Amino acid sequence: MTLLEVNRAVCALVEQAAARSGTGAELSAEDLSRPILRPSVKIDLEESREAAAVEDRVEVEVTFRIYFFARDRSRPKLDNLAMRQALGRAFRGGVPVGEDVIPIDEGLSFTVTDGVLEAALDLRLDLEPETPEQEVDGIETIEPAYGIPSRWGRKEKE
Repeated sequence: MTLLEVNRAVCALVEQAAARSGTGAELSAEDLSRPILRPSVKIDLEESREAAAVEDRVEVEVTFRIYFFARDRSRPKLDNLAMRQALGRAFRGGVPVGEDVIPIDEGLSFTVTDGVLEAALDLRLDLEPETPEQEVDGIETIEPAYGIPSRWGRKEKE
């Protein structure tokens, strides 16, 4: 599983929630140069911490922030409630990514600031590490450091 696959899965769940909420909101790409369209939903991804769990996996903690901009900026309460319910239902069973499902331990946390509903989703992931461009097959490919001769990769003289 990769972070890109997780991002796509979260976006798909948010789109489903937006459709079921009845608010008419659509997922929009983050474009700070344009004014905010209402109703709409935006998703922001924050990586908080990465640690190598084992050789073939990387443990990552990420936070997805989902912002809902209600149709009526001055009276957002009913739309915010509808979206909050729809998001809660959409993420209740976890985040399906391929054959796996990422559980949501803490659930979604919601806040409203200036009429904008924000849902935070914290996930702990075991991801596949990115493949380096040039892999090292074994120790025989290591070059000696600082001109110090090494026995690795060198055939012993007979």
